[in-house]
Amino acid sequence: MRIARRALMVLATTWPIAAFSWGDEGHRIVAEISYSRLTPEARVMVEQLLALDADTSTARDFASRATWADKILDEDSPSRKPHPLRNTALWHFADVPIDSEDAASALERSCYRYRPLQTGVPASQGFPKDCIVNKIEQFVDELESVQEPAEKLLALKFVIHLVGDLHEPMQVAHDRDEFGAATDVVLSTKRRARATNLHDYWESEVVTGLVMKPGERERATAHRLLASAPDVSQWSTGSIREWALETIEVARTVAYGVPNRYRTNRLGGNVFVLETDYERRAAAVAGTQLTKAGVRLARILNEATRR
Repeated sequence: MRIARRALMVLATTWPIAAFSWGDEGHRIVAEISYSRLTPEARVMVEQLLALDADTSTARDFASRATWADKILDEDSPSRKPHPLRNTALWHFADVPIDSEDAASALERSCYRYRPLQTGVPASQGFPKDCIVNKIEQFVDELESVQEPAEKLLALKFVIHLVGDLHEPMQVAHDRDEFGAATDVVLSTKRRARATNLHDYWESEVVTGLVMKPGERERATAHRLLASAPDVSQWSTGSIREWALETIEVARTVAYGVPNRYRTNRLGGNVFVLETDYERRAAAVAGTQLTKAGVRLARILNEATRR
């Protein structure tokens, strides 16, 4: 666990931002699904909060703000002043090995035994070393109870993003391989020549190359996924911790269900070949995970207006 956490710290401080979670397309799809299911009261709350936002890291609409929590981590541009909340990368993850005998206990350990915030400290100013489950719970609580507009706006923007992350398998589980970054893969369909790694595959390729149809925009993808989903009311039940455990199981059984066929790269290492069957299943599961995230995000925001 200590080794995995050190690897996570390295990832959180050195990786390109696109490697942290669903790419922009995935987060926008989640947001579009969610927005379509908001009650009128929840839409008013969301729009009133976003109207207060002067942050220029993203556009100000709901779907664009779904990418905000990644954008503020990006310090690559010399023209941009570092964001005050740039040290929040660890809030996007849970550190659970897929071979854990008890995933629930492993998740609890990863989340520091679900420690509470320090008394009087806003969630946006909490421990830099924390886990995605704790942070979603804290920000949801603020959406339901905090009256101060600036903190409530931050809570909204983090929740929009982190609920999406919670449903991405490579954000919550790993095989002691730097969350898939150390597992090299190549696509058997050869849609592109270069090899990739398992983390990058699930972060971007599975959405842009498999879930979205050619030429399709995020809103159209969101509507198509929602229209083809089964009775989504069942996805609105459960807790944030239960949703995390569900995603851990997806990581174990699907994302890391990589076939044993591999090639040897020029350095003598193994490059696993993702067969068509694997990619087909990954696309179906990724579409389901994105839809679940959107449905559950809507539930959270709808409930916040009823408290």
